[in-house]
Amino acid sequence: EISLKGVIIYIIEVVFISPLIGAAFGLGSVCCIGLLNHRMRKEDTIMQISVTFCCAYLSFFVAEYTLEVSGVLSCCTAGVVLAVLSPALIFEPESMESVWSTI
Repeated sequence: EISLKGVIIYIIEVVFISPLIGAAFGLGSVCCIGLLNHRMRKEDTIMQISVTFCCAYLSFFVAEYTLEVSGVLSCCTAGVVLAVLSPALIFEPESMESVWSTI
């Protein structure tokens, strides 16, 4: 049975909690990408791409299956945070774009 209290709780979860989870994953990923920004090591490009993969999938699964809130909204928020904060930190943007456009 649907109640007003249940609807309000659902809206709070979707509007507030899911984006907060995504923002946390996005900020954590930006920090990791910053730590992997050594222009002298080629492996850092692969690691930066791996961090973005982990951010996308982990933010979805943690939100959706562990916390039972919107995984899609969490993943989208994490992506927006990464898109806004990480471009200056990415070692080879062309490689990142190539990998993500292939997916």
